[in-house]
Amino acid sequence: MRLFIKLFFCGLLFSFFAPAQALAEKTVSFEAYSGFAYNAPTQLTVTEKGKEDVTLMADWETESFQDALYYGLRVGLWEGKKGWEIEFMHHKIKLTNAPEEIDSLEISHGYNLLTVNRAWELEVGYVHLGLGFVFTHPDLRLRGKERDHGKNGVIPSLNIAGPTMQASIGRRYKMSDTVYGFLEGKITTTYATIEYDDGEIQAPNIALHLVFGLGFDYFTGE
Repeated sequence: MRLFIKLFFCGLLFSFFAPAQALAEKTVSFEAYSGFAYNAPTQLTVTEKGKEDVTLMADWETESFQDALYYGLRVGLWEGKKGWEIEFMHHKIKLTNAPEEIDSLEISHGYNLLTVNRAWELEVGYVHLGLGFVFTHPDLRLRGKERDHGKNGVIPSLNIAGPTMQASIGRRYKMSDTVYGFLEGKITTTYATIEYDDGEIQAPNIALHLVFGLGFDYFTGE
């Protein structure tokens, strides 16, 4: 991930000084962003072997710029005004109305959304629709005990927890022939089932995001 970010900013710097190119039919776009998220209340269920389930209407916060940063990365291949994209969003959620059984629950080191998007450049702006999966890294302290997780993770300490989908619309603001800033509104809907040593957490999320970032285009030719 750090390598991707370094390459992104190297490409961004190069784009400022590279000679302008005629608009080509095929374009590769690279984008990075941060921003804010509002998380709608959703039903949270925590099950533990031999114990009564804990169920509540959960309130969540994102705390974008505290501890692990809330951010996203996106790569797109465009032909004219249509494109395919791969997007990674490092979303974060923290439970703020925990009952007495749950000492703390944070998914702040990653409620990570990985999607494949179809995108269009329209008169209203850039529209993106995506489907994919959520990968989670929860920190759960339940009934006075830290809980281990990662049973169904193919990456150490990350769970493949369920499906996600997103829709967004945004505008680009040109800074040079190839570099642009952008502002985007996004909605994500995710259903996550996270296993831990003695049970599982069902933690769906519906969120509205306002993100801002930088991007650059690489023209590949006709």
